[in-house]
Amino acid sequence: MLPEEIDALFRARGLASYRSVQVVEWLFQHGARSFDDMTNVPKSLRSECAEHYSVTDLKILKVQVSQADRTRKFLLGLSDGAMVETVVLPEGKRSTACISTQVGCAFGCPFCASGKDGLARNLSVGEIVDQARRARFHPDIGNLTNIVLMGMGEPLANYEATAKATRIFLHERGFALGKRRVTISTAGYLPGLEKLAEDDLPVRLALSLHATDNATRNRLMPINKKYPIERVLEACNHLLLSRRTPLTIEYMLIEGHNDSLGEARRLAGICQSLRAKVNLIPWNPISSSRFRSPSEERILRFQAELRKAGVLAFIRRSRGADIDAACGQLRASSTTKKA
Repeated sequence: MLPEEIDALFRARGLASYRSVQVVEWLFQHGARSFDDMTNVPKSLRSECAEHYSVTDLKILKVQVSQADRTRKFLLGLSDGAMVETVVLPEGKRSTACISTQVGCAFGCPFCASGKDGLARNLSVGEIVDQARRARFHPDIGNLTNIVLMGMGEPLANYEATAKATRIFLHERGFALGKRRVTISTAGYLPGLEKLAEDDLPVRLALSLHATDNATRNRLMPINKKYPIERVLEACNHLLLSRRTPLTIEYMLIEGHNDSLGEARRLAGICQSLRAKVNLIPWNPISSSRFRSPSEERILRFQAELRKAGVLAFIRRSRGADIDAACGQLRASSTTKKA
C-alpha cells in the first residue's frame, strides 16, 4: 500500500493519524517483517492490524554471493510456494537491486533463462516491494540507492502492480528514491508502453531491443511478432515527446545473430532518432543454449561503430555470472505453474 492509503485506513478506523505514520516508518524505514516488530505501537493496535491486514514477508530460501564481484542473488519463497530471484549489485557503499515482477515470463526469448518455464503468474505489489525491502535491510548490503525492474518477467505486462510499487519506491515516505534512481525495463510490450505514456510515473525507461530489424528480432524475441519493432519505437518516441522520459536501449550481443557492423549502423540510427544511449551486453551463457558471446575484438568494433555515429555506447560487463545472476540468467529453480 502507498503511505496515504495506510493513512486512510487508519482514519476510517478512527485511529490517531500519528499511528499510521509509525506503521509506515516501520515498513519502509525499519524493515519490519510483522506488526509485532513495531514496538512503539500499542500491543492492542498491533493485534488489531494483524487481524485485518498482513505484511508481505518473502522467505529467503537461498543466498549466493559471487566470488568475483560480491553480487548477491536471493532465491525468495512466495506464500503459494512459487519462487523468484532478486539480485543486488554492490558499488562501494551503494547498491542496486534488480527486482522481478512476474514468476517466470510469457515471452520465451531463447537467449534468456527467465522464460524457460513460461509464465506462472504476476507478482503482487507487496511481493515486488518486499524484494526491495529484503535488499534494503539486509545486514550485508550497503545503502540501497537504485532499483531496476529488470529481473524475472515483463514489468509492463504487470502494469498496475509495477506502477504502484514504483510509486512506493519514489514516495518520500516510502523508499524516497529520486526519479533518476528507478528504471523500468520492457521487451517492447506495447499496451504497457501506451499506459506508461498516459501515466505520470517519473522514471527512467530501458528498452530491451536486441535487434534492428523484424526478421532478426522475431527469432530472438517472439514478442516482436505481435508488437513489431517499428510500432515499439513509435511508442517510445511518443513517450519521449509527452514525458521527456530518458531512454536507454539494452542490446545483448550474440555472435552471428546481431553483432555485425551493419547492425551497429542501424542501431546508431535508432538511437539518434530517440536520443537514446545504449548498453551493449555480451550474451551470458544459460543451460542448453546454442548461442555464443562475440569475441572482445568484435564487441569493441561494434561499440566503436556506434560512437563514430555520435551515440553514447557503453559495454555492460557481466556481474554475478559465476552464480547465474547476470542479465538473462535469472530463473528460479522451481515455479508454481498455472493449471
